[in-house]
Amino acid sequence: MGKTKVFISSTFVDLKDTRESLKQYFLDNQMEPILFERGSIAFDPYKNVDSACYNEVEKSTIFVLIIGGRYGSPASDEPKKTRIKKIKKYNSITKKEYLRARENNIPIFTFIDKEVSSDYRFFRRNRDKTHINYPAVDNVNIFYLLDEIYKQTRNNYVKEYEYTSEIIDWLKIQISGLFQNFVEEKKAVFDKNVPNYYVNPFKLFYKRRTIKNLTLKKLSQEVGIDYKSLCNLEKFDLVGTTFDYTKFQSIDKNKLKKLCNCLNCSFQDVISPNSDDFSSKLIEYYHNYKKKRAKKNKYLPNESFTTKVVVFDFDGTLTIPEKNKTTWEMIWDYLGYDENLCSKYHNQYVTEEINHSEWCNLTLEKFKDKNLNINDIKKIAKKIILVNGLQELLVSLDKLNIKLYILSGSIEEIVELSLGKLKSHFREISANNFYFGANGNLEDIIGTEFDFKGKATYLKKIITKEKIAPYEVLFVGNSINDIFAYESGAKTLCVNPILTNPFDEVQWQYSIPKMINAMEIMKFVNTMPNNV
Repeated sequence: MGKTKVFISSTFVDLKDTRESLKQYFLDNQMEPILFERGSIAFDPYKNVDSACYNEVEKSTIFVLIIGGRYGSPASDEPKKTRIKKIKKYNSITKKEYLRARENNIPIFTFIDKEVSSDYRFFRRNRDKTHINYPAVDNVNIFYLLDEIYKQTRNNYVKEYEYTSEIIDWLKIQISGLFQNFVEEKKAVFDKNVPNYYVNPFKLFYKRRTIKNLTLKKLSQEVGIDYKSLCNLEKFDLVGTTFDYTKFQSIDKNKLKKLCNCLNCSFQDVISPNSDDFSSKLIEYYHNYKKKRAKKNKYLPNESFTTKVVVFDFDGTLTIPEKNKTTWEMIWDYLGYDENLCSKYHNQYVTEEINHSEWCNLTLEKFKDKNLNINDIKKIAKKIILVNGLQELLVSLDKLNIKLYILSGSIEEIVELSLGKLKSHFREISANNFYFGANGNLEDIIGTEFDFKGKATYLKKIITKEKIAPYEVLFVGNSINDIFAYESGAKTLCVNPILTNPFDEVQWQYSIPKMINAMEIMKFVNTMPNNV
């Protein structure tokens, strides 16, 4: 049986000790590290040296990318003019190794030096300023590589590190997880003739209470499944959940059939995985009623809770749209385009004719044709009017130690310009990014992965990171791209709705059909412990 091959990609001079430590770790754990200095890469004397590295990447099982302060030499197939120091952009050998791993769907684990990451955050805010020296890096191309990495929506494990030991600790966990997934997949294939089904505890509890209003003991008697097994099917710890349906309990087909017959529902009504596995409606029902009957059980949420995080959409939620136009529509209009073109691309994305990246590229092409400039963005931002009472709301939430975020399909640069000093209230602003060149003209649009269905993904990350229960997060939105937030289990509030039904109890738990002042949101912020 062959050993697991791990390709270690990085520049050499600045990361020599780190590479050596990783090499030893993999050797000690019966894996084969691939490093050019170890002699584990076969070089073809008739080809460029770096081509051998790319070939070895393709043969690897795992790809580990370490980004320090050096960008590295140009790849051999780069045009000669890019090898002149005056030419800024080029692909280094390390970057080409990364791209080859991505093209071949090899699991990639990226580790970024903490100081480099800090410089990158500063670079993102000052991209158009060419005179800045970044102390942690030798070449701004490192930042363009990070742009490329962060915009990926899959196979994108990224961690900052300060010490090599941190990289090794994280790799231990991730490689163990890969092995676990492999075993589970093999087991699922082996067991496919007698499958077990994961039962969603929130759905089962909801069906049991609302359809038949049965106690677990009564249900046990009717279906012939022992009481303890049914109790286990409804157990789940919501605090700090990782949103992994495989943490649900499973039962065989015959028992599931008995349950569904008794509850007058189909298999799909109670099994996982489904997009609504962590629906806010189901989780709220579970929280409000489950613990009334079993207050002392450890698997239930805490007896009391307050709102700990509020996540806001931006366009139409924190702003008063100019003539009902979104920020994107304002830009199209400013550039003299027919707004129907903006709507056309939007509809093509919603109907899945194009993906989000293609949507951004089509938009970029049109905006560059009109020479959209950073100064144009500043003019558009000045036209945006924030909702009344926003400052008062943010100050009130700060006093309650509630963490605030913005999760938007708008543009980060415009959001920040519009908020001005108010942006200091937010821990993070997640939106699409415009990148401008030295002349101030738009060069690139990096689309956010956290719009539409991605909003639930972002909220799940916050819930997991903060180690809180989903219902301790309040999401405030207003439109069609916000409707997926409920899939995270967070409480959802619709304000000044457009293109969405605020009375859809699945997508929106609460609504303010006509919000005049942002302070109206405070009614839906739980500030007192809820003892039930």
